[in-house]
Amino acid sequence: MAASQHSNELRLFVSSTFRDLQPEREQLVKKVFPRIRKECRARGVEFIEIDLRWGITEEESRTGKTIRICLEEIDRCRPYFIGIIGSRYGWVPGITEIEKDPEMLEHYPWLREFAEQEKSIIEMEFAHGAVLRKNDSAFFYEQQQNPLLFKERKQASELDALKHTIQSSGASYRQFASPEELGEQVLNDLLALLDRDFPVRQNLTPLEHERIEHEAYARNRRQSYVANPEYYDAFVKHLASDGPPLIFWGKSGLGKSALMAYLAHEYQSQNPNAFVIQHFIGAAEGSDPEDVMRQVMGEIKERYNLSEEIPSGDNTLREEFPVWLAKVGQNPRLEKAGEPEKLIILIDALNQLTGIAPEMHWLPDFIPANVRLVLSTTEGVPLDQLRKRQWQELELQPLTESDRKRIAEEFLDRYSKTLDAADLHLLAADPKSSSPLFLRTVLDELRIFGGHSALHDHLEDYLASKDERELFQKVLARMEHDHGAETVGSILTAIWASRHGLSESELMEITGMSRMALSQLMIAMEYHLMQREGYHTFFHNYLREAIELRYLPNDAARKAAHTKLAGYFSKREYSPRRRDEEPWQWREAGDLDALFRCFADPDLFTLFESEDQRYHFIAYLQSFERDRIFMLAAKLHSAMQSDDTFERRISLARVARIGGFYDAASEILAAVTTLADQALLDYKTSLDLKRELAQLFCEKHEYRQALPLSEEVVSIIEAKDGLCAELFDAMIDLSTVMNGIADYEGAERVIRGALTFGIVAPKARRLDAMQNLAVFILAQDRREEAIALHELTLSDSIKSQGKLHPASLAYSMNLSAALIFDKRYADALIILKDILPSIRNSLGEKHNWYFGCLESLSKIFLETGDYDQAERTIMELVTKSSQAQGLESERTILYQLGLGRVYFAKGDLPRAFAAYQTYLPALILLLGSEHPIVIRSIKTQRDIAAAIEQLE
Repeated sequence: MAASQHSNELRLFVSSTFRDLQPEREQLVKKVFPRIRKECRARGVEFIEIDLRWGITEEESRTGKTIRICLEEIDRCRPYFIGIIGSRYGWVPGITEIEKDPEMLEHYPWLREFAEQEKSIIEMEFAHGAVLRKNDSAFFYEQQQNPLLFKERKQASELDALKHTIQSSGASYRQFASPEELGEQVLNDLLALLDRDFPVRQNLTPLEHERIEHEAYARNRRQSYVANPEYYDAFVKHLASDGPPLIFWGKSGLGKSALMAYLAHEYQSQNPNAFVIQHFIGAAEGSDPEDVMRQVMGEIKERYNLSEEIPSGDNTLREEFPVWLAKVGQNPRLEKAGEPEKLIILIDALNQLTGIAPEMHWLPDFIPANVRLVLSTTEGVPLDQLRKRQWQELELQPLTESDRKRIAEEFLDRYSKTLDAADLHLLAADPKSSSPLFLRTVLDELRIFGGHSALHDHLEDYLASKDERELFQKVLARMEHDHGAETVGSILTAIWASRHGLSESELMEITGMSRMALSQLMIAMEYHLMQREGYHTFFHNYLREAIELRYLPNDAARKAAHTKLAGYFSKREYSPRRRDEEPWQWREAGDLDALFRCFADPDLFTLFESEDQRYHFIAYLQSFERDRIFMLAAKLHSAMQSDDTFERRISLARVARIGGFYDAASEILAAVTTLADQALLDYKTSLDLKRELAQLFCEKHEYRQALPLSEEVVSIIEAKDGLCAELFDAMIDLSTVMNGIADYEGAERVIRGALTFGIVAPKARRLDAMQNLAVFILAQDRREEAIALHELTLSDSIKSQGKLHPASLAYSMNLSAALIFDKRYADALIILKDILPSIRNSLGEKHNWYFGCLESLSKIFLETGDYDQAERTIMELVTKSSQAQGLESERTILYQLGLGRVYFAKGDLPRAFAAYQTYLPALILLLGSEHPIVIRSIKTQRDIAAAIEQLE
């Protein structure tokens, strides 16, 4: 029985007696389990060992709850189980002890027979873990005994019978003579389990982590969902249509997240090959729209094996997002059963987005027909904004009284419990029970309440809560009564303060709590907690709010909770886990000095080197003033002076550049270059240094400084690796630099050289390179040659990717621009009129490509003297641009000036001059007086003024 493919936890139950196995306990706890834990973490797995009697005596274990907790923990650990047999048979509870917990007997009916036969709790655990049903993840170890140790014939007989039972079950069984031998056996068995269930693999990609988080969240939500056929029918009908997106909305607590999880799971189960992406805003730390877009684009990239890189900048990301959506289903090779594939995207809890995201500008106004978008939200800004788009809506309705009654009866029946008719009516008739969360929480509390005689009073007390927030205060009070206020407060406060949740081993280390106490509380809170990648966090925000109100009533208390966790993680080994938690905790605690010291540690800083972590680092940098960022860069650079590989210092400069701190990046790279001149750098480091310097110069538009570095990069790769994909990319980069200094002949020469061996690069990349080549040729005024190359590239793209693929549409736009440059207006007009509907249908009327087509059309109309058509086209641009980007955006202002040019061409000089007088100052403010567009616009305004003067 292997672990679930979604599991990232190896939870091992260890069953044994206590007093006779102390040395063995020491060997496993101190020698074996640490090695297993290290190996697990290297595989992205959390290891948790559970032995509820190690550390407590048999007398202490004789409580009414102990047997039940042990069996429930075995279920939570299933299938992983080890049993150790020493010289003792262990405590025998007896039927009287078992009958103290009637519910346990109902759930584990076989216990009665075991108790009547006077079986020990160890034999009960062995039976439940591996004997009653076959388990190939269970292992048993027998301590070789000296017969003189057995003073009681009965004890020896019971142990012999237990050994025979285990061996007859077929479970793995071996003997050990010493604690060291036991340790070696357990280590080998657990390592074999790891290789079987969690084979060694590369670290999970950010996309894989994302999937795990969202699937874990969805599984938790589905557990409590009661399906409503009406909602699923509306969902399926939407998928079969080509209409606008569908929005599920309703007040908090009505089960929107559970519905979204159910819809995705049910549809994927019935259509296993369907392309479904689910994103739950509450599932992970990411509550920014950029996180949503990156996940969707990442899934598209992987699904279709695309060579394009996902943009790193937020603005570029938002601009490219609709283009990536348009890629779906447009490639003939990807069509399923003759029809383009559909992408189904479910985004839950838009109301939890942060910053300006709720304004919804990030979400494309137009969604292609083969992309089915389903959203959920509460009432508020996101819903108000989306309603302006007139998308489909379906309001989630509260549970009806008959629904509440049915849910209550079915839930309690699972635990062999019932409510009398009066109490059932009382619960079902209460309006607050129309909230699935409120109803389920009350039912869960009633289920665990022991005294039936006081059940009515208990129910009335919960129903007296005015809402979920007050209800959860009572739930916390009950937990404190059962487990102790300090225990409950310390555990829940720690989870509240965590960024991604906490593992059970971390909770024990942070709170100092015993294994038994933690197990009792975690089992009691099972419904209210969810687990992703081995870390426990809250199932819903109401509990988080209740904890904050009860235990963290002010800012000082909240900051103290974050400070405690920051201190804990600051002492952990350098690892992705520490990277994800420590700096975040310091920032939440408001301790910027500690955050500064945290990042000034080179070992921690280098954990942010990977591409997927850099934008997190940049977000942290926003906590500091600019001067302090320079101090951080200087401190890190100084700390790295002894690092003769230079890699970390280059990485520091790269992160500074990505963050826009060009001066800091320049200083670091200058110092590294000076040191590098005195050292013999290895191939990779030398290449990285030159690339980083060239990239920095390009971003500063200092192309002449970038040129020799880009040329060196090409020479180094060619000498080392010959013709390869990396060389192809380097040559394309070099041609871009040459274009930046207007060396079009040089750019053409380089890119032609790359294309001669371009077979090593993906076809899409080669087509893009050919487009660039056509641009360089056109810049040299070789118009026919450039147009022919544009036509060839477009033809290849249509053959391989389809006429409606975004790349083909982009190549068509480029071809029309070349034709306009060649004054072949009629040919350009045919192309633009052909692709304009396709761009409208795939990207909508507010996307930059649509604007670009209209701009080209207006230019054609202006050049051919069709001024009225030019005016109407630019008026459409002004209207749509102001709706999409605002009246004061650069694009809208440029279109207003474009109207001025049309008026000038028509001879309407007063309106032309008024347009320039109104909008030119705003353009100067945006771009500066030295910008080429501004200089041209000022000249046009002077020409208009001169024309007016001549008339006067």
